[in-house]
Amino acid sequence: MANLGVLTSLANQDDVIFIDKLTHASLIDAARFCGATVRVFPHNNTEKLERLLERYADARRRLIVTDSVFSMDGDVADLPKLCALAAKYDAITVVDEAHGTGVLGEHGSGLCELQNVTDQVDIVISTASKALGSLGGIVTAQEPVIKTLINHARSLIYTTAPPPSQVACIAAALDAITSEPQRRIRLAELSKRVREAVMQKGFVLPATTVQTPIIPLITGESDAAIALSTHLNQQGIHAPAIRPPTVAPNAARVRLSLRCDLTDEHVDQLIKAFASAPKA
Repeated sequence: MANLGVLTSLANQDDVIFIDKLTHASLIDAARFCGATVRVFPHNNTEKLERLLERYADARRRLIVTDSVFSMDGDVADLPKLCALAAKYDAITVVDEAHGTGVLGEHGSGLCELQNVTDQVDIVISTASKALGSLGGIVTAQEPVIKTLINHARSLIYTTAPPPSQVACIAAALDAITSEPQRRIRLAELSKRVREAVMQKGFVLPATTVQTPIIPLITGESDAAIALSTHLNQQGIHAPAIRPPTVAPNAARVRLSLRCDLTDEHVDQLIKAFASAPKA
């Protein structure tokens, strides 16, 4: 709902939205719904993005839209390059930190902090339903953007406000993110260990500069993903199979998503389950 509110408030038929192919469906849908011209560039292909920016240099407004951490591949955007292109072509940067908030960066602010572009990104959208363990969307931007959203974002104006209990949960989670960095450190350690075990099993993970806790076991065929998911479930591990159309054809996978409260014994259990898992 936050993604919908941002794009429909800031872009219309006079504008162009440039969006990474693997960006979350909610942003893609919002881009199409707002009436702007939508140009999708191949995943993390900044060369193609620049050619598109050059082609639409005369548009009233240009928005570069991307996830920070991509939810199905677990890799990350190159935000410094995107910000450099935005500066060169006078574009607005919109970054969805759904899977980065609370997880990445020295203070848990996300990939923008980790890649040192916090001051260069115009709009950051976060969700309270991932690391914050609550509900709702959060938009961080300069005051003119926030005022525009308050007055124009239909998904904000025509909806019910979050109950106070959820606001309290979010506030408490933000305090924990600030005061308990050991949670992020633990999650990073778990991510590294599981990624190494997955690759030893023979899975090829998407290349990434950041070892995120989203780890896709790409099987290709849907039947293979279901078989692997079923096997892991029988070993006491909940790891759902992700199939088209959620992912591209022939890109079915089992998606692991780690948490900082997993014990070493839990990880041992997962690695042991790999030993007897169906071949990818």
